[in-house]
Amino acid sequence: MHKYLSFLGLVFAFWACTDEADQSTNETKGHPLAGQWATLNFPIEASLQINEDSTFHVDLMISSGIEIQGITELNPDNRITFMNTVGSDSVASNPYPGVYEYSLLGDTVRFTRIDDTISRRQFLLSASWLRQ
Repeated sequence: MHKYLSFLGLVFAFWACTDEADQSTNETKGHPLAGQWATLNFPIEASLQINEDSTFHVDLMISSGIEIQGITELNPDNRITFMNTVGSDSVASNPYPGVYEYSLLGDTVRFTRIDDTISRRQFLLSASWLRQ
């Protein structure tokens, strides 16, 4: 029994070290959503560029050509906050932060609203986004 418990202790210690190493590797990868994204099967064609420095740029490919720029803030629990800093109209430039939970599966990301009063952003982020 003592040998069995010692073995389990060694396995647990090895697992803890491996998990810690994996976490440090993930932390050095940068922004998990960095890159170019496009709406997938959505009534409005849009692109979203998220940069390693946490800035973002959105282009809505509609007749008026709405553009939004801002910054993102990541939380460790898969939450992202979008804060608009520049926009082509009053809605796009509204600085009120929008908080979303994101789920990344392969080359697709989905956002689930936690707190956001900007209805256009809510609608746009309800789409599935495909990494380009």
